[in-house]
Amino acid sequence: MFEVLREQKNPSIKDIAAATAIRPEDIISALTPLGLIKYYKGDHLLTVTPRLIEEHLARLPPKPRLHVDPRHLHWTPPPAPNGSQLYKSMSLKHVNSSKRM
Repeated sequence: MFEVLREQKNPSIKDIAAATAIRPEDIISALTPLGLIKYYKGDHLLTVTPRLIEEHLARLPPKPRLHVDPRHLHWTPPPAPNGSQLYKSMSLKHVNSSKRM
């Protein structure tokens, strides 16, 4: 969330939710105890300054870097559905619906 707050200028709670896939309720719950959200006249307002964001980011442990060796990646696509069975079921539906006319 802090990275979104740092990157976007004046993001709303909905903007943060869209960028992070975190529910707005959870964003409010996480940021309120940190003093970054205030409740005013029925609305939750972000009270964030660039200095506050940087202070909170400095307290977080660094993200571990994940290194992936491409030589060890092996991917096999999933098997395709049996096309002949799909075609037969479509043909039968078409034939049955044309007989009703």
